[in-house]
Amino acid sequence: MAWIAFVLWSAEAYYPSVPLDIDGHDPGTLAAFASAVRHYYLTTTALALGVPVLAYGLGYLFYRSRGGPSATVTAVAHPHGGPSRIVLMRHAEKTGDPEDIHLSEEGRKHAERLATYIPQTFGRPDFIFAAARSKRGGSMVSVETS
Repeated sequence: MAWIAFVLWSAEAYYPSVPLDIDGHDPGTLAAFASAVRHYYLTTTALALGVPVLAYGLGYLFYRSRGGPSATVTAVAHPHGGPSRIVLMRHAEKTGDPEDIHLSEEGRKHAERLATYIPQTFGRPDFIFAAARSKRGGSMVSVETS
């Protein structure tokens, strides 16, 4: 924030102005002045925001190069060499009633089809993760789909 305030404070001295001996009603003069004002705002904004963004980016790269947290997902060691595939899916269809915590009839049929489709297509899963039902009486659709 201090950098942005400094840039805005120091840039005030560079705001474009029209000299007194030039006709301020001439269309060419007005166009040149408007262009100078646009250039002023563009360079001031680029300097005020660009430097902190660049500093943050370089700091982040330095942090990552020193072994900071990574966005890479590492698989847990598995007796067969680790998972060969991870399948993500959303729960099957709900009833549409906000009070109903279970799958619709169509959702139950969809879940039953998935029970044969997943093993036939990808092999038997080693693990299945589903959202647990919350203590406040949350939805069961994730558990019922799995």
